[in-house]
Amino acid sequence: MAKAEIEKAIGTHALWKGRFKAALEARRPMAFREAIAADDQCDFGIWLRGPDLSAEERASEIVRAIEGLHAEFHRAAAQVVDLAEAHREFEVGLSVSPGGAFHEASAALLEALKAWYESLNEGP
Repeated sequence: MAKAEIEKAIGTHALWKGRFKAALEARRPMAFREAIAADDQCDFGIWLRGPDLSAEERASEIVRAIEGLHAEFHRAAAQVVDLAEAHREFEVGLSVSPGGAFHEASAALLEALKAWYESLNEGP
């Protein structure tokens, strides 16, 4: 079950990031800033905190790392929203570009999700 959820999260992450960047480029207002900031409101966050993972899985180094990276991704996205709402387009551009906080948080989360997925292929 974890593999399917991780695979789904990888795909959803890419789709969400694309929609987020499109909204930024179109300078659409971000009415749901608090939902963007919350790492326990998206489908992956709900699953990650839900009953499907065992206590052993939840205590593993990879899951603890992903929880932190997932939270950081949401914080970085909320910061981008704050910058966009303040009409600080240059700083938005920096954050979503390689080396920027949002881009790097997104890349780190995606890399960790892929590593988790691959570790499940290796077995015990």
